[in-house]
Amino acid sequence: MSRLPLPPLLLAPLLGTLIAAADGRDAWLAAQVSAARTSDPALGAAIEELLAFARTRNPRILMAQSELDAARARVPQARALPRPDLALEAMGDAANEGERSLRLMQALPWPGTLGHRATEADFQARASSHEMHGMILEVASRIRTTAIEYAYLAKEAQLVTRNLDLYRKQEAFLEQAARTGGGVAELLRVEMESAMLTDQLARIDEARLRELTTLEALVGMPLPASLPSHLILAGEELPPSDATDPTADLPRRNPVLLAMANRVEAARSGIRLARLDAYPEFTLGAGYRRTDERAMGGRRESMNEAIVMLSVTLPIWGPRNRGLRDEAAALMNAALRQYDDAHRQATAQLRTLLSLERDAVRRARLFRDVLIPKARQVDETIETAYRAGAASLLDLFDAHRRLLDVEIGYWRALADLRINQARIDSLFGPDTPATSP
Repeated sequence: MSRLPLPPLLLAPLLGTLIAAADGRDAWLAAQVSAARTSDPALGAAIEELLAFARTRNPRILMAQSELDAARARVPQARALPRPDLALEAMGDAANEGERSLRLMQALPWPGTLGHRATEADFQARASSHEMHGMILEVASRIRTTAIEYAYLAKEAQLVTRNLDLYRKQEAFLEQAARTGGGVAELLRVEMESAMLTDQLARIDEARLRELTTLEALVGMPLPASLPSHLILAGEELPPSDATDPTADLPRRNPVLLAMANRVEAARSGIRLARLDAYPEFTLGAGYRRTDERAMGGRRESMNEAIVMLSVTLPIWGPRNRGLRDEAAALMNAALRQYDDAHRQATAQLRTLLSLERDAVRRARLFRDVLIPKARQVDETIETAYRAGAASLLDLFDAHRRLLDVEIGYWRALADLRINQARIDSLFGPDTPATSP
């Protein structure tokens, strides 16, 4: 799918910093964003510093990393044999008669059991890895959308401030006229318009403060004082309307689906393990035994023996074996249903976002190519007529408001477009060769 060039505070610096600190298997993500870095060196340096803090401070990323580390640590545990047993026994009177023995025993599961346990643990670790990638993309998307919303509010504040400055100049002129006894009604109208725009600007400032608070929570630190001044939307080329549909890429690129696909494979290994549980396990042992006895005539005799042991479990209880197999099959079925539901939900979410993206492109084109030029033309015409005395102040205010509304509408559409693109991008990770379960 065609995408707009990324605004300054977007995914590129975040993932570039995040992945630089991750293991080598995450290099794909750094490569994905290398071409999208901001062209402003000062801004890029500030953003990368923020995102380095997000990598080390965002609790959701740290939680996912810890879960991945734990899952990876389970793989060698699953592959290892059970701990051997060492037994030392002493019986009788050690000075006269008695028996002392030393035995070492090792349990051996049925051949293939350890391999399937390791395979199951490995699939679980892979699932955790995809979940961590998904968490990184989710946090990055939230940072992107929050920054874009803040940038939109900054642009809206610019537009409102521009109109407010015009009204204040008009207000100063009418105050001079009112002192001579004329233009009182027009002065009151200008003061009302100025008060309404001042209120709108105050509401925008509060909204910007809320977005900054959210952004600070995501990166885990207070934002530098100089950073917010860089977050202002800039007009860019809109994507073509015939963009391709990436829905078919979801099974091999969506981290959630990839994680669930690996959970399904882990459940499939669980079925194999349940079948192997019906086979016996062996325990091999070796030891040494020394026996001391008091013989006739008070002579002490000792006997040394080597011991070899073999024990076998008897999995003869059919209900237990069937229960294990039924449980594993049910877990496998649940994993498949969960994958199917997640695939449907991801597909619906993607199609919804694509629809919102198309709608945002349509609105942006409408405002940019039709409404804004016409509103500017009307505003200039009314202002010229007002200066010539052929239009009223109300007509001029109405023209100013309409121009402000369509300009805000354009930037709102552009912000919505970028927000939806950020959310679409969060659904796609690396291009992983994988098939649906």
